[in-house]
Amino acid sequence: MRIHALNVSKPKTIVYKGEELFTGIYKVPTAEPRMVRILNIDGDEQADLTVHGGVDKAVYGFPFEHYSYYQEKLKQDSYEPGQFGENLTTEGLFESDVHIGDRYRVGEVVLEVSQPRSPCYKFAIKMETAKALSLCINSAKTGFYFRVLCTPTLVFWQVVVTAAIRNTVIPLFKRNFKFTDSQIEIYLNFMHRFFIRIPLIVSHEKGARRNYQHKGALPTILEPILQRMRHPVR
Repeated sequence: MRIHALNVSKPKTIVYKGEELFTGIYKVPTAEPRMVRILNIDGDEQADLTVHGGVDKAVYGFPFEHYSYYQEKLKQDSYEPGQFGENLTTEGLFESDVHIGDRYRVGEVVLEVSQPRSPCYKFAIKMETAKALSLCINSAKTGFYFRVLCTPTLVFWQVVVTAAIRNTVIPLFKRNFKFTDSQIEIYLNFMHRFFIRIPLIVSHEKGARRNYQHKGALPTILEPILQRMRHPVR
Protein backbone atom coordinates (compact mmCIF):
# COMPACT_ATOMS: atom_id res chain seq x y z
CA MET A 1 0.00 0.00 0.00
CA ARG A 2 1.17 3.52 -0.65
CA ILE A 3 0.07 7.14 -0.87
CA HIS A 4 -0.63 8.04 -4.48
CA ALA A 5 -1.19 11.73 -3.71
CA LEU A 6 -1.32 14.15 -0.79
CA ASN A 7 -4.07 16.76 -1.24
CA VAL A 8 -4.93 19.90 0.71
CA SER A 9 -6.91 23.11 0.37
CA LYS A 10 -8.26 26.05 2.29
CA PRO A 11 -12.05 26.54 2.15
CA LYS A 12 -13.35 28.80 -0.58
CA THR A 13 -16.65 30.30 -1.67
CA ILE A 14 -18.37 28.89 -4.74
CA VAL A 15 -21.67 29.83 -6.35
CA TYR A 16 -24.19 27.09 -7.05
CA LYS A 17 -27.62 27.91 -8.50
CA GLY A 18 -27.32 31.45 -7.22
CA GLU A 19 -26.34 30.39 -3.69
CA GLU A 20 -22.92 31.11 -2.19
CA LEU A 21 -21.43 28.05 -0.51
CA PHE A 22 -18.31 27.86 1.63
CA THR A 23 -16.52 24.55 1.12
CA GLY A 24 -13.17 22.84 1.55
CA ILE A 25 -13.86 19.92 -0.79
CA TYR A 26 -11.77 21.28 -3.68
CA LYS A 27 -8.47 19.64 -2.74
CA VAL A 28 -5.36 19.97 -4.88
CA PRO A 29 -2.30 17.71 -4.81
CA THR A 30 0.97 18.92 -3.34
CA ALA A 31 4.45 17.41 -3.61
CA GLU A 32 5.64 19.27 -0.53
CA PRO A 33 5.88 17.47 2.83
CA ARG A 34 3.19 18.66 5.23
CA MET A 35 2.86 18.60 8.98
CA VAL A 36 0.05 16.35 10.20
CA ARG A 37 -1.67 17.54 13.36
CA ILE A 38 -4.50 16.29 15.53
CA LEU A 39 -7.17 18.25 13.65
CA ASN A 40 -5.81 18.47 10.10
CA ILE A 41 -2.86 18.63 7.74
CA ASP A 42 -1.04 21.93 7.39
CA GLY A 43 -2.51 23.86 4.49
CA ASP A 44 -5.84 22.06 4.77
CA GLU A 45 -9.02 23.13 6.53
CA GLN A 46 -12.69 22.17 6.64
CA ALA A 47 -15.43 24.72 6.05
CA ASP A 48 -18.39 23.51 8.13
CA LEU A 49 -17.01 22.15 11.39
CA THR A 50 -20.46 21.01 12.52
CA VAL A 51 -20.29 18.07 10.09
CA HIS A 52 -16.67 17.97 8.90
CA GLY A 53 -13.29 17.91 10.56
CA GLY A 54 -12.60 17.44 14.23
CA VAL A 55 -10.56 14.75 15.91
CA ASP A 56 -12.50 11.89 14.29
CA LYS A 57 -12.34 13.36 10.77
CA ALA A 58 -8.91 14.92 10.77
CA VAL A 59 -7.71 13.14 7.61
CA TYR A 60 -9.75 11.63 4.80
CA GLY A 61 -8.47 8.81 2.61
CA PHE A 62 -9.91 7.59 -0.68
CA PRO A 63 -8.70 4.68 -2.87
CA PHE A 64 -7.25 5.69 -6.23
CA GLU A 65 -8.65 2.44 -7.63
CA HIS A 66 -12.19 3.83 -7.29
CA TYR A 67 -11.52 6.67 -9.71
CA SER A 68 -12.13 4.55 -12.80
CA TYR A 69 -15.32 3.09 -11.28
CA TYR A 70 -16.87 6.55 -10.80
CA GLN A 71 -15.69 7.71 -14.21
CA GLU A 72 -17.39 4.76 -15.85
CA LYS A 73 -20.63 4.93 -13.88
CA LEU A 74 -20.99 8.71 -14.12
CA LYS A 75 -19.66 8.87 -17.70
CA GLN A 76 -17.05 11.46 -16.78
CA ASP A 77 -13.52 12.13 -17.96
CA SER A 78 -10.34 11.56 -16.00
CA TYR A 79 -10.04 12.97 -12.49
CA GLU A 80 -7.16 14.75 -10.84
CA PRO A 81 -5.98 13.61 -7.39
CA GLY A 82 -8.22 15.06 -4.69
CA GLN A 83 -11.34 14.76 -6.87
CA PHE A 84 -13.33 13.27 -4.00
CA GLY A 85 -12.14 15.81 -1.45
CA GLU A 86 -9.65 13.37 0.03
CA ASN A 87 -6.41 14.30 1.75
CA LEU A 88 -4.77 10.97 0.99
CA THR A 89 -5.32 9.27 -2.36
CA THR A 90 -4.34 5.72 -1.47
CA GLU A 91 -3.35 2.67 -3.48
CA GLY A 92 -3.94 -0.89 -2.31
CA LEU A 93 -6.25 -0.11 0.63
CA PHE A 94 -9.97 -0.83 0.25
CA GLU A 95 -13.07 -0.44 2.43
CA SER A 96 -13.53 -4.23 2.46
CA ASP A 97 -10.12 -4.57 4.13
CA VAL A 98 -10.62 -1.86 6.71
CA HIS A 99 -11.96 -2.16 10.26
CA ILE A 100 -12.85 0.72 12.55
CA GLY A 101 -9.88 1.17 14.85
CA ASP A 102 -7.30 -0.12 12.37
CA ARG A 103 -4.06 1.79 12.64
CA TYR A 104 -1.78 2.53 9.71
CA ARG A 105 1.68 4.01 9.71
CA VAL A 106 2.24 6.56 6.96
CA GLY A 107 5.92 7.30 7.24
CA GLU A 108 6.16 8.41 10.86
CA VAL A 109 2.48 9.31 11.16
CA VAL A 110 0.06 6.86 12.79
CA LEU A 111 -3.54 7.10 11.57
CA GLU A 112 -6.52 5.26 13.08
CA VAL A 113 -9.64 4.51 11.02
CA SER A 114 -12.62 6.20 12.68
CA GLN A 115 -15.56 5.92 10.26
CA PRO A 116 -16.61 5.76 6.60
CA ARG A 117 -17.63 8.84 4.73
CA SER A 118 -21.29 9.87 4.68
CA PRO A 119 -21.51 12.04 1.56
CA CYS A 120 -23.29 15.38 1.76
CA TYR A 121 -24.77 17.60 -0.92
CA LYS A 122 -21.45 19.37 -1.54
CA PHE A 123 -20.03 16.07 -2.74
CA ALA A 124 -22.73 15.93 -5.40
CA ILE A 125 -21.98 19.52 -6.39
CA LYS A 126 -18.27 18.74 -6.67
CA MET A 127 -19.03 15.66 -8.80
CA GLU A 128 -21.50 17.70 -10.89
CA THR A 129 -24.31 15.17 -10.54
CA ALA A 130 -26.69 14.04 -7.82
CA LYS A 131 -26.15 10.47 -8.99
CA ALA A 132 -22.78 10.57 -7.25
CA LEU A 133 -24.57 10.47 -3.87
CA SER A 134 -26.45 7.25 -4.51
CA LEU A 135 -23.45 5.73 -6.24
CA CYS A 136 -21.23 6.45 -3.26
CA ILE A 137 -23.70 5.09 -0.72
CA ASN A 138 -24.76 1.95 -2.54
CA SER A 139 -21.36 0.96 -3.88
CA ALA A 140 -19.72 1.40 -0.45
CA LYS A 141 -16.84 3.08 -2.26
CA THR A 142 -16.78 5.92 0.21
CA GLY A 143 -13.24 6.12 1.50
CA PHE A 144 -12.50 6.40 5.21
CA TYR A 145 -11.75 8.98 7.87
CA PHE A 146 -8.74 8.82 10.18
CA ARG A 147 -7.80 10.11 13.59
CA VAL A 148 -4.21 11.27 14.02
CA LEU A 149 -2.42 9.39 16.82
CA CYS A 150 0.82 11.30 17.05
CA THR A 151 2.41 14.60 17.85
CA PRO A 152 2.90 16.89 14.84
CA THR A 153 4.81 14.92 12.22
CA LEU A 154 5.75 15.48 8.59
CA VAL A 155 4.07 13.33 5.96
CA PHE A 156 5.30 12.91 2.40
CA TRP A 157 3.42 11.74 -0.66
CA GLN A 158 4.30 8.43 -2.31
CA VAL A 159 5.29 6.84 0.99
CA VAL A 160 4.55 3.23 1.85
CA VAL A 161 1.61 2.62 4.19
CA THR A 162 1.94 -0.23 6.65
CA ALA A 163 -0.71 -1.69 8.96
CA ALA A 164 0.29 -1.17 12.57
CA ILE A 165 -2.43 -2.93 14.56
CA ARG A 166 -6.07 -4.08 14.37
CA ASN A 167 -7.96 -3.00 17.48
CA THR A 168 -11.49 -4.20 16.76
CA VAL A 169 -13.50 -6.72 14.79
CA ILE A 170 -15.94 -4.03 13.64
CA PRO A 171 -15.88 -3.78 9.83
CA LEU A 172 -16.18 -0.42 8.17
CA PHE A 173 -19.42 -1.58 6.56
CA LYS A 174 -22.18 -4.03 7.34
CA ARG A 175 -22.29 -6.10 4.17
CA ASN A 176 -25.24 -7.32 2.14
CA PHE A 177 -27.59 -4.58 3.25
CA LYS A 178 -30.18 -3.52 0.70
CA PHE A 179 -31.31 0.07 0.98
CA THR A 180 -35.01 0.70 0.60
CA ASP A 181 -36.50 3.94 -0.66
CA SER A 182 -37.84 4.76 2.79
CA GLN A 183 -34.46 4.24 4.48
CA ILE A 184 -32.69 6.43 1.94
CA GLU A 185 -35.42 9.03 2.37
CA ILE A 186 -34.91 8.95 6.14
CA TYR A 187 -31.17 9.41 5.75
CA LEU A 188 -31.52 12.28 3.29
CA ASN A 189 -34.20 13.95 5.40
CA PHE A 190 -31.94 13.65 8.42
CA MET A 191 -29.05 15.25 6.53
CA HIS A 192 -31.32 17.97 5.15
CA ARG A 193 -33.06 18.71 8.43
CA PHE A 194 -29.95 19.10 10.56
CA PHE A 195 -27.06 19.95 8.26
CA ILE A 196 -28.15 21.22 4.85
CA ARG A 197 -29.20 24.81 4.30
CA ILE A 198 -30.20 24.63 0.62
CA PRO A 199 -32.52 22.16 -1.12
CA LEU A 200 -31.11 18.69 -1.66
CA ILE A 201 -30.00 18.55 -5.26
CA VAL A 202 -30.79 14.85 -5.31
CA SER A 203 -34.45 15.83 -5.30
CA HIS A 204 -33.99 17.95 -8.41
CA GLU A 205 -32.49 15.35 -10.72
CA LYS A 206 -35.05 13.24 -12.50
CA GLY A 207 -34.46 9.52 -12.21
CA ALA A 208 -31.82 9.77 -9.48
CA ARG A 209 -34.08 7.96 -6.99
CA ARG A 210 -33.90 4.80 -9.07
CA ASN A 211 -30.24 4.47 -8.17
CA TYR A 212 -31.16 3.97 -4.53
CA GLN A 213 -32.76 0.62 -5.38
CA HIS A 214 -29.38 -1.03 -5.78
CA LYS A 215 -27.98 -3.48 -3.28
CA GLY A 216 -25.31 -1.79 -1.22
CA ALA A 217 -23.49 -1.73 2.07
CA LEU A 218 -24.65 0.17 5.13
CA PRO A 219 -22.04 2.25 6.95
CA THR A 220 -21.85 0.76 10.45
CA ILE A 221 -22.25 4.15 12.12
CA LEU A 222 -25.38 5.00 10.11
CA GLU A 223 -27.40 1.92 11.06
CA PRO A 224 -28.57 3.26 14.46
CA ILE A 225 -29.33 6.63 12.88
CA LEU A 226 -31.55 5.05 10.26
CA GLN A 227 -33.27 2.89 12.86
CA ARG A 228 -33.96 5.83 15.16
CA MET A 229 -35.12 8.06 12.33
CA ARG A 230 -37.78 5.63 11.08
CA HIS A 231 -40.28 7.69 13.07
CA PRO A 232 -38.74 11.19 13.21
CA VAL A 233 -39.94 13.67 15.76
CA ARG A 234 -42.37 16.10 14.14
